[in-house]
Amino acid sequence: GSAVALATVANLCPVLVVAFIGEELGLSVWGVLPVSLLSIALSVLLGMWIKRVVRQSKERGQLIEELRHSRERVARLSHEAGISAERERLAREIHDTLAQGLTSIISLVQAAESEVRDAPDQAVNHLSLAGRVAKESLAEARDFVAALTPPALRGGSLTQAVRRQAEGLIAETGLEVRCSVRGEEKPLPMAVSVVLLRTVQEAIANVRKHARRARTVDVIVVFDQGGVRLLVRDDGEGFTPDGTQEGYGLRGMQARVEEIDGVASVTSSPGRGTTVEVSVPVTALT
Repeated sequence: GSAVALATVANLCPVLVVAFIGEELGLSVWGVLPVSLLSIALSVLLGMWIKRVVRQSKERGQLIEELRHSRERVARLSHEAGISAERERLAREIHDTLAQGLTSIISLVQAAESEVRDAPDQAVNHLSLAGRVAKESLAEARDFVAALTPPALRGGSLTQAVRRQAEGLIAETGLEVRCSVRGEEKPLPMAVSVVLLRTVQEAIANVRKHARRARTVDVIVVFDQGGVRLLVRDDGEGFTPDGTQEGYGLRGMQARVEEIDGVASVTSSPGRGTTVEVSVPVTALT
């Protein structure tokens, strides 16, 4: 407001001068007035434009500052998300390797303790198997820290690794475990093979821990035009799948399968056993 008033007074000064001494100079007020009014208008417009530029500059400065804060916040959240994802990965790896290996070792040692007097040969077999599981668990621990190929898949196919898991369950529990492959086996990406192997390990661990009164376990790998499917089925007591029985192992299994665009399901009912099924589409195999 004060700037406009000052510009108006400054531009009206020539008009006042002409009004007082214009006749002596041969000038008319009406000849000078339009120029003064135009100057006033231009001054006002220029002032408004400068004021708008200054305001926009301040707004841009505020936006730049907000953008900087937003970038810092996004970077912090990304870092925290990365840490959370890595913790989740390590938790799954530990559960699928060390925890299951230690559970098997404890079971085998307890079996050997009960057999050491009456069946020393069987006790020796169980201790030998416990030693093998301990060595495999140690190798798994070293490899998942380095994010390398699991030892069970090194130098062999998925089906060979699955058969070894089935043989281990037979040696530990004495259950009838039937392992079969349907269709023509295809080479699989390592990421898919690792997820399917971990699924078998988790399903077998659940059979060992929860499938009371189970007599038989079927482990089936199916290769077809749609992709690859894995089924682990037992005839134990089963349960009602309401979410309360699904511990970290099953949730971790489902998270793994989703990472390779697959689908995992657990079907069970009291007295009818449990079936774990994983399907990986052909699009994930290329």
